[in-house]
Amino acid sequence: MRLRLVYFCWLSALPLVASPLTLQLMDSVKIEPVFFGMHRTDGGTWIAKDQPISFAGWGVRGTGRFGRWELSTELVLMRFFGLRQLPNRFSPEQGFSWQAPVKGDTTDLDTDYTTLMIAYRARGFVARAGKYSQNWAPGIHSLTISEKPPTYPQFGFDWDLGRRLRFRFTHADLRSDIPDTNRTSSDPVYGNRKLYLSRYLVAHRLEIDLPKGFTLALNEAVVYGERGVETIYLLPFVSFWSAQHYLGDLDNTQISVDLTWKPTTELRLYGVFLMTEWTPQITFKKANRNWFAWQGGAEARSLLLPQDRLVFEGSWTDHRVYRHKFPVNDFYSHNYPVGNWMGPHAQSLLLAYDFDLLGSRWLAAWGYVKRGELTDSLLINQYQTIIDDRFSGETETRRSLELTMARRVWDRLWIELAVRRLWWDNAGFQPTKPDAVTEGDIEKLTITAGFYYNFDLPGYNITRLLKR
Repeated sequence: MRLRLVYFCWLSALPLVASPLTLQLMDSVKIEPVFFGMHRTDGGTWIAKDQPISFAGWGVRGTGRFGRWELSTELVLMRFFGLRQLPNRFSPEQGFSWQAPVKGDTTDLDTDYTTLMIAYRARGFVARAGKYSQNWAPGIHSLTISEKPPTYPQFGFDWDLGRRLRFRFTHADLRSDIPDTNRTSSDPVYGNRKLYLSRYLVAHRLEIDLPKGFTLALNEAVVYGERGVETIYLLPFVSFWSAQHYLGDLDNTQISVDLTWKPTTELRLYGVFLMTEWTPQITFKKANRNWFAWQGGAEARSLLLPQDRLVFEGSWTDHRVYRHKFPVNDFYSHNYPVGNWMGPHAQSLLLAYDFDLLGSRWLAAWGYVKRGELTDSLLINQYQTIIDDRFSGETETRRSLELTMARRVWDRLWIELAVRRLWWDNAGFQPTKPDAVTEGDIEKLTITAGFYYNFDLPGYNITRLLKR
């Protein structure tokens, strides 16, 4: 408790002793501090049990411009107080790549957050490389590529091919967390040396502006691994679906199409359809290997107040998407889904309204999410065209109602107060181990209080309010 109090007091005092907080090295280079702290009275969705948990961190952010070149980077050291393991993965908040227990008689753990992006800009063209996250497609929580996994190394580009055409490409190095037994060793003196099988993601996206405010986008993505980088996947304009056939059907392909309609500047409607392992000749047969996910949503602005926004989004995933008969080809990084945060065999609804009032930003939201089992038998059955009933086994359901207030108190220092009512059925459920003991059905009333300076972690309410 004393360590926690000292940590929070030190972070709270930073604005008083570091003014101005931005260090301008030259006209094009600046370095800024990052610090934050938040407390959830019963842990919220971080943990199924009812216990208070705090989360705090500090670090630096740097940006620079050198002609057509841009550089941005961020390093934040973070600590969870009262949490022995990383937070529950079943939430839209971005995951973490590692954890280390704090030395001493504590229940705390350390982790970090890093980003790096080098970009080159020319007319209608942007090339990028570094370690960062992306969110593809129009959804708040994309089905295709989302910001759920920790940042990972990648390179790619965005290219305006014309007034109505845009193209995007990326090739990424994911973390499989599958040990490479040929390169794993144990030494009584130097300790364990564990390496993992390689896993890569390659994806491209073509956006086409149509008349009447419509935008159509076509996406292809492939996850492959257990070998080096494939040259054919470095060709941005090749059909990845065809390329993986050329390589011998070794990989996991994913095709999606999304349509966005903006009849006015204040209204946006969208739909997304995703299909994995497409086999054209049996597309319309009941027992087939064409596995789906879909998403639909709407966003309306300036409904009641000049700066308000109403969002609705529904998502649905088959139990056969994102996973593959060869685990190295799963659409996961650090065991977090690269697509939608809820993963396969799940469905969700989100209704949220954010607005400015009384000098503060507010977010009122209702959410529902449900997921089912992801056992080995389900994985085997999907490749034998055996149809398994949806949600026939153990499930987990969570409903929430929340209100968040964010207010700027100085420069870019914000405070947050939030209250959330949580109804959580079968809390602590493990989809791959459905027989494991859980916390049962619980209810929580979570009060969150926090302060933030340059806070930029995806998936948190405060981030959404500051970026809208």
